[in-house]
Amino acid sequence: MFKRMYAQIVILSFAFLIGFGAWAQERPPIKLGPDDKPAFDNPPAGFRDKRDNIAHGSIATVQYDSKTLSTRREMLVYTPPGYSPDRKYPVIYLLHGLNSSAGQWPYWVRADNVIDNLVVDGKIGPVIMIFPNCNTNVTVSNPKPDEQEERKGGFKGYGKSFEDDLLNDIIPYIESHYSVYTDRKHRALAGLSMGGGQSLNIGLSHINTFAYVGGFSSAPNTNEFGGLSATKLLPDLVAAREQLELLWLGCGNKDGLIGVSQRVHQHLKEQGVPHVWHVDDNAHDDTEWANNLYLFVQHIFKSRKENETSQEKPVAQLQSPDKSIALNVFLSASGEIQYGVKKSGISVIEPSALGVMMKEHNFTQRMKLATVTRPERIQDSYQMKNAKKSNIQYQANQLVVSFVNEEEKKMDIIFRISNDGVAFRYSFPWIKNNETIVKEHSSFTFDKKTRAWLQPMSEAKTGFGHCHPSYEEHYLQDISVGTESPLKSGWVYPALFKTNDTWVLITEAALDGTYCGTRLINDSASSVYSIGFADPREVFTGGGYLPENNKPWLTPWRIITIGSLKTIAESTLGTDLAPKAITIDQAFIKPGKASWSWINSKDDMIVYEEQKKYVDFASSMNWQYCLIDADWDTKIGYDKIAELATYAKQKNVGLILWYNSAGDWNTITYHPKDILLTKEGRKKEFSRLQALGIKGVKIDFFGGDGQSMIQYYIDILNDAAKYKLLVNFHGATLPRCWQKTYPHLMTAEAIYGMEMVTFDQNAADKQANHCAMLPFTRNAFDPMDFTPMNLTGLTSSNCIRKTTPAFELALSVLFLSGIQHYAQAPEGMAIVPNDVKDFLRALPDNWDDVKFLDGYPGKYVVIARRSGNRWYIAGINGDTTVKKISLDFTPFKKSKATIFTDGTKSELFSKTLLNTTRQKKCDLTLNGNSGFVMVLE
Repeated sequence: MFKRMYAQIVILSFAFLIGFGAWAQERPPIKLGPDDKPAFDNPPAGFRDKRDNIAHGSIATVQYDSKTLSTRREMLVYTPPGYSPDRKYPVIYLLHGLNSSAGQWPYWVRADNVIDNLVVDGKIGPVIMIFPNCNTNVTVSNPKPDEQEERKGGFKGYGKSFEDDLLNDIIPYIESHYSVYTDRKHRALAGLSMGGGQSLNIGLSHINTFAYVGGFSSAPNTNEFGGLSATKLLPDLVAAREQLELLWLGCGNKDGLIGVSQRVHQHLKEQGVPHVWHVDDNAHDDTEWANNLYLFVQHIFKSRKENETSQEKPVAQLQSPDKSIALNVFLSASGEIQYGVKKSGISVIEPSALGVMMKEHNFTQRMKLATVTRPERIQDSYQMKNAKKSNIQYQANQLVVSFVNEEEKKMDIIFRISNDGVAFRYSFPWIKNNETIVKEHSSFTFDKKTRAWLQPMSEAKTGFGHCHPSYEEHYLQDISVGTESPLKSGWVYPALFKTNDTWVLITEAALDGTYCGTRLINDSASSVYSIGFADPREVFTGGGYLPENNKPWLTPWRIITIGSLKTIAESTLGTDLAPKAITIDQAFIKPGKASWSWINSKDDMIVYEEQKKYVDFASSMNWQYCLIDADWDTKIGYDKIAELATYAKQKNVGLILWYNSAGDWNTITYHPKDILLTKEGRKKEFSRLQALGIKGVKIDFFGGDGQSMIQYYIDILNDAAKYKLLVNFHGATLPRCWQKTYPHLMTAEAIYGMEMVTFDQNAADKQANHCAMLPFTRNAFDPMDFTPMNLTGLTSSNCIRKTTPAFELALSVLFLSGIQHYAQAPEGMAIVPNDVKDFLRALPDNWDDVKFLDGYPGKYVVIARRSGNRWYIAGINGDTTVKKISLDFTPFKKSKATIFTDGTKSELFSKTLLNTTRQKKCDLTLNGNSGFVMVLE
């Protein structure tokens, strides 16, 4: 029987060469792409020769009864030297090509010699190899089916019938007759030519059965080929990404079938499925298959992490100054860069991808380590008028790890670790001509038990006037990592995670006009969050969405704040990493508070008398500004605005005017419109406003995060600075710490704010919970124009506000914004107790320090802020149940506390005075959706 099968393989192999195999080798033309290169060096000479004086494995012909096919069939089984039933062995199932048989692997490719030599060289452990007959028309009684009949049948014997035979008969037979492991992590499937296509089809459809899948010179029987849906090749995309320990594609660059494997590789790459793509200088022949077998078997029966990185040998390491956070940088055997982060010895970020793909250059694969700098201590101090603290100290350790790609082009990765987190960015110092980044491979991989608090990114060109995305959704709270974004466009920054007992907040900073604003993307059940670029529609008129530059390039910082909730709430890591302030005279930059009519009286009341009333209101409250909203240019007009600005100046109030960002990115008709689109238009308008004594502009309805749109933001900021105008971006992107670089940027919306409560009862119902999320997320690093504090009810809304007056009052301290645009109408303020009004009049315009006292995202939060010698403590209960708060006055070293809480039914507020010299602690009971404010002095 053994000799009979050997004779068959010789005859069939010859037939293969003059048939399908010859076609594969001669089919012109072969076009190679930039990825089509070797992932590994060629095997050494003689790697598949039969060596003398070593032990060799045995090959046996085995017959089994196929219940699937109701017939008796044969296969070959290789057992290693010294095979013993007293130990377990991993198994490799190797599938042959078209018109061949089980003997192709051992007798033509010489797979047994390859394995024998690798085992004796100590490169792999002993394994069992199974060589099935992959054509179910081949049976014991019919060893050589008629080829013409096979062709007429479309070679169906290689399809579903073999898949069922393999899964239901061959594997169970092997596991019941040989001493093998029976779990997927000890089972591999690979094949050559037609068998390579079978391996991909079967293996990727049964990832729960095979942890390792290889296709060598795969023939066009893959589900990707011939117009079938790509989802047929990857029926479970998440499993392919997360559960496959190794997926291998190999093909020779002289193989006419390379197009099949190229398309599979490209699809896997687009879908983010990790895999090896190995292209060498062979054709559709036994040398190619032996080479791939030699390389493939050295990477199976290992975890993906073992294949991707050498955890014991990172190429670079760095610690935080206090040594609590550690970073490791890895380079895999195939030249892929990864990093991992630990906090107090426990993994926080699992090994995660690094690198970028440019239009003309690949910095994601086949990278080589060039240099690693010595760790450097970075120290900085800076002042801010619009932040958690006024005088900020920053200290971090920095490491630059340089890699070169196959073109010997350099990519530096700059890592920084401070005591509160890790950051990294890419540097390309060699760029002189225009380069475009088409994909950033940076990712953040979490343990699968990690929980997440994430805001969905809205789809481009949706929403009111097609003005999305504008970062205006509720956060999904305490969800499993891998939860798919319900709006299908990813997740916005900042993104909050809890892994074990460590909190992680991810965002970006140092975004300039060469890059797009990014977001996090992941697929269902994946614990890997990758950097996603803007939608192609999110652009300035005529501009691009992808990052591009024509000079030495520093990309934005990817920021990972790591620690407790106290760390998150007190960190300044975002502004620590933002570029220093542009050189301007900052005398005009004055944080403050503003009255604002629109939230209460909407569009119809943007008229002179109503706005004059709000100027008087601001003056009576010692607020520095009054915001006049949309359509002021026609409903009031420039001449009357000039008159109102003069009147407001006499009241010590400055005017801020609204503008439509305009362009073709939305269909919103509010005006002034179209006049800020060009530099000439901005110069003319900003000069006019400066002459009128206008203090700032609120610019609304931007078009997203594309590179050209980000450049538009930057252009506005630069031009506004020249005319000493404060800026508020509304309907806009997250500012990403621009307020440090452009200190006249006072605030930005990018939040599902108070105005939504006036439109939607659902928003009103969720307000308290939503507000209790924001100090840990949206307001962690950036000013936020939530437009808070409506103490007495929204006068223009049918929605019922669910928060209490004390809750609303607390927001005046809890939320950070360079200018707070309050949602309070003058009529409502008239019934507020005088001591509360006096509190608001004396409330500081900026803060010197911050202390997180207690809280949990979406549940409750208590934060203390200092201005001068006074501490202000604010707390809110975001839940509907009662929350007890215990405060310790000892750390503040003050003698008196004034506390405002909710009053009785007849009173809005209750005021309590405490002598904190005698009473060191205070217990407060907060009803659902309520809050408090305290002043310590």
